[in-house]
Amino acid sequence: MAGTVGPPLPSTDMRLEAVPEMKYDPTGTPPRGEILFRGPSVFSGYYRDEEKTVEVRLFSKKTF
Repeated sequence: MAGTVGPPLPSTDMRLEAVPEMKYDPTGTPPRGEILFRGPSVFSGYYRDEEKTVEVRLFSKKTF
């Protein structure tokens, strides 16, 4: 099943990040990589659960 959640909001930045161990190259044909998002509408943490928020942030330390 394929679908879409719609385009990113105008205030959201997104990019493809290379993943060398999976041979993903955002400049290749076709472009492949890890999709990174940032912006005010992106998840910032769990409500009243700092421990879970820290756990997730440790898993996803990549920024741009």
